[in-house]
Amino acid sequence: MGKGTAVGLGCEASLACARPGNGFAEALLVRSALGPHRSPYACGGAIGCRLRAPAADHCFLINDGPATAVRLDTRDYCYGKATDAITGDALPLAQPISLPAYGGRWLRLEK
Repeated sequence: MGKGTAVGLGCEASLACARPGNGFAEALLVRSALGPHRSPYACGGAIGCRLRAPAADHCFLINDGPATAVRLDTRDYCYGKATDAITGDALPLAQPISLPAYGGRWLRLEK
């Protein structure tokens, strides 16, 4: 985190978080990885991955359970428009985003 040091997390941390529900291990992993910082985005109820690109960020929401609807909190990022990258459907970020059972959704978030 800018101080010239590195932290290596062994397989025990990943094994403890392999399945959702180990709140203690999940919180420990987040604290250890981020320190005093916070994630710039969050999505409770789904696994989220954000990739940056010049014109838009791409966010993949993965649902490893029954069909659900989740809210993507972009926190520190301001986007002009959000769309489903496959269908082109507009997705208001203030609304819940539906995710199919054991599937996912690819979002395009225009800057």
